Amino acid sequence: MLVWLVSIADTILGAIFTFIGFFVLIWTFTMAGILQDQDGKVLYCESSDNGVESCYMKEFGIVN
Repeated sequence: MLVWLVSIADTILGAIFTFIGFFVLIWTFTMAGILQDQDGKVLYCESSDNGVESCYMKEFGIVN
């Protein structure tokens, strides 16, 4: 009986994590599409000391 309940719990938890993982995957691809243009550059935004935020396109690289 206990093995049967553990099996059901495992199936339910697997379905929940798969559902959450699917939405995390969709969100990741959506954000990557928003932040990256066609030239392989990524939008970076920084706040200056006076509180003004400046955004610019920067070449994406693994080392920088």
